[in-house]
Amino acid sequence: MKLNNHKKVNKINKEFDPIRHWYLLLLVIFIIFCITVVYGFYSFFYIKSEISLIESESKNNIQNSTSTEYLEKSRSNTKFLIDINNLNKTLDEYTKKEVEYNRLIKSAVKAPVNISTSTASTTVATSTQ
Repeated sequence: MKLNNHKKVNKINKEFDPIRHWYLLLLVIFIIFCITVVYGFYSFFYIKSEISLIESESKNNIQNSTSTEYLEKSRSNTKFLIDINNLNKTLDEYTKKEVEYNRLIKSAVKAPVNISTSTASTTVATSTQ
């Protein structure tokens, strides 16, 4: 009994055709290039539309930024910044005072000098009243 009893025998092309393979290779490269170009155009127009949306939103934000709530927030933020600057100045002043205080404490304490005065000068000083 025959296993392959097909009457039609498929002929396998055993000859190598380099030109056909080069055309297939070029076709694949061309298709990849076309896909890349199409994706590049799509990305360009998508980014361009997103930039225009961001621009319109920024214009709306500028127009909405004149609201009272926004102005109050910006005023309070400015006040906080001024307070922080004043705090830095105050801390600098206290730092200078602390340095002076430490310098005075570390300096040698001198005993008071007794100046002997004559009784005549004391009398003169008290008699001028």
